[in-house]
Amino acid sequence: SNGGNIVFKGPVSIYSDGVWNAPVVIAAGGDVTLFNNSNLTINNNLTISENSIMRIPKGYALMVNGTVINNGVLEQIIDVGIENTEFLNISPNYFGVEIDPTGEVGMGDTTVRIRGNQFCDNADFGVKRCFEITPTTPQTADIKYYFSEMERNGETLENLLVLHWETHNWYAAGLNPTSGGSGDGQCIAVTGVDSY
Repeated sequence: SNGGNIVFKGPVSIYSDGVWNAPVVIAAGGDVTLFNNSNLTINNNLTISENSIMRIPKGYALMVNGTVINNGVLEQIIDVGIENTEFLNISPNYFGVEIDPTGEVGMGDTTVRIRGNQFCDNADFGVKRCFEITPTTPQTADIKYYFSEMERNGETLENLLVLHWETHNWYAAGLNPTSGGSGDGQCIAVTGVDSY
C-alpha cells in the first residue's frame, strides 16, 4: 500500500476472488496477472502505468467501478465462438473491443491486448490506442474498436479508418467503417476483418 493505494511493482499474480475498495496502481515495469479463478472487483480507480501490463486470463473477470487509466497494456484471453464477444469492457467508462465472427467456425482462444494512450509501433498519427488481436484460428469477423475522447487525439470521429500494419506498410482493415459513441465510449466498427 502507498498512501491508501494498492501498488504493484514487478511480476505479481493476484489470488483474489473479491472486492477491493482502494485505488489500484500497476507501477511502471509491473506485470500483474489475475490467478486462481479470480473474479476481482475494484470499487475505485485502476491505473496501468506506462511500460506495465495487467493480464486477465481465460475464465477470469475484472470489474472496475471507478475510472480506468490505461497508459500501459491491458490483456484478456477469451474463447471466441461464433457469437459476438466483448473484450476488456471492464468499467462503466472503459470499453475494449467486440469481435463478431461472420462464419460458422469460431476463433478459439483469442488474446486481445490494448495499449492505451499511445500510438501503435510504426505510427505517429491517429487515435492513441493500439489493438493487438491474436486468434488461435483466424476467421473473418466484424469488429468494433473502442477508445476515449482523450485517446481520439483531436482526430475527426467521422473520418477515422482502422489500419493494420503488415510487413512494411499500413493497410485498411475491414470494410464499411462506421463511427459513433461519445466521451469514453467512442468507437469505430468495420466489417470483414480477415487479417490480424
